[in-house]
Amino acid sequence: MRGIGLSLAALQPQDSLHQSVAIRCKEIFSNVTASRWAVIEDARGTVSEPFAGVLTFWLTLMFLSFGLQAPRNSLSIFVMAIAVVSVASVMFVILDLDLPYGGIFGIPSTSMRLALADMLR
Repeated sequence: MRGIGLSLAALQPQDSLHQSVAIRCKEIFSNVTASRWAVIEDARGTVSEPFAGVLTFWLTLMFLSFGLQAPRNSLSIFVMAIAVVSVASVMFVILDLDLPYGGIFGIPSTSMRLALADMLR
């Protein structure tokens, strides 16, 4: 990528047609570079581990306090179990979607690899 950028910067077009083509090539290269950096930056999640740990601890304490205050019957235990499973699944989905190129809901890289293979031919 650096070599392509240096080659584009070194271009000295003589006529207006080649100048417009060079400007367009530089714009496309700039867009590709920005997209590349966006992919590199998105490879890591934005939710920090300490935040996820504190949130999990807080939710554990909250459900523990609900469980201690609820009457001891099968309906309250069933409702608490449904609430715990629903909150845990929401947290799992949020943390999984935070990593777009990994996890269960991740974007597969096969289409990018096929495009790169076509470009290298």
